Amino acid sequence: MPIIWLFYQENGLDLTDLFIIQSIYSVTIAIIEIPSGYVADVLGRKNSMIIGMFFGMIGMIVYSFSFGFEGFLIAALCLGIGQSFISGSDTALMYDSLLQLNRAKEFIKLEGRTISMGNLAEAFAFIIGGLIAEISLRTPFYFQIGIALIGFITTLSLVEPTMHRLEDGKAKPWKNIKK
Repeated sequence: MPIIWLFYQENGLDLTDLFIIQSIYSVTIAIIEIPSGYVADVLGRKNSMIIGMFFGMIGMIVYSFSFGFEGFLIAALCLGIGQSFISGSDTALMYDSLLQLNRAKEFIKLEGRTISMGNLAEAFAFIIGGLIAEISLRTPFYFQIGIALIGFITTLSLVEPTMHRLEDGKAKPWKNIKK
């Protein structure tokens, strides 16, 4: 994010393009958030996170190899879809895991630590991303592909704890998602 405007400029985009792409990203998250949560309830949190990580990785690949508005727009769509499928599934997976381990009382403390660690990692990533951008404004995106791949592989290794499924979701899950 610290170099995104410079990256867009280097690729011929203007401020309006930046706002459109970022708006599409945000709208995509808003539109996909509810159906993705339902998918997580029906197919499982781990599967939802796998879908999210896959779309996030594809989004980074598209960003890395695109040179214009259309490519960046597709990347933003992929990243928005990915974010929606991860959002909430990660928290639910942690809670269900703690519940299964009889440690549900620790959830708030651990969720707080997770958020804090995420914010700290993001701050360091901004600094490192800015330094890596000295090589090329595209280089942080190449590194992000590797990070996304690590996240995707890690997500594949997660273990889905027992969860309570929606009774109605068992009968007609895809019809209910559409609804």
